[in-house]
Amino acid sequence: MSKKIHITGRVIDRKTRCGIAGLRIEAWDKDLICNDLVGSAVTRDEEGTFGMEFDESYLQELFQDRHLDLFFKVFHEKELIKSTEDSVLWNVETGETNIIIEVDVPAAEQPVRWLKINSFDELIQHEPEILERIADTPNGGNLFMAHPFMLLADIGVELSDQAREEIKRHEPYLSALSATPYNALKISKEEQRIRFHVHGLFQRRSQ
Repeated sequence: MSKKIHITGRVIDRKTRCGIAGLRIEAWDKDLICNDLVGSAVTRDEEGTFGMEFDESYLQELFQDRHLDLFFKVFHEKELIKSTEDSVLWNVETGETNIIIEVDVPAAEQPVRWLKINSFDELIQHEPEILERIADTPNGGNLFMAHPFMLLADIGVELSDQAREEIKRHEPYLSALSATPYNALKISKEEQRIRFHVHGLFQRRSQ
């Protein structure tokens, strides 16, 4: 059975020591030649908590068995507000690692509201707001095509296990998606030759 790496933590305001919801966290593997995006999450409540889980077999495929050397980037909307590249977590192994990231966020800024979705019907009820978030995300339609679940997490939509299973029953192919194309597209700076606009959740067409 493949082992997993669990990264859990909180993002807090450096001055108030309070947690901050709605911030996007990216985990990067530090490399001498080129840093690699490993995964992302969104702080999900007023405590500023977040979690990421990486499958060991997936990491072996990407990094040829070497240990991860992780640092984190924190974004408020599209703005990078914190990087921990100067304090890398070296040789992260399987099991759970807990971290706290301190950031400075202007008092006037209000992070995106986290949506907690417990069923497919509830997802559809929130469809207009979710579509707006996708449209506001760079390459949002293309990212949705690559891995809907990962994009939903990145834009602040938390799916319960029941909601995930109901979505998979509507879209069985979602059970076999790889994170690699999504991460590659997310960090790409090139304009996509074919762009997708999402008119309805799980109803897509190119333009």
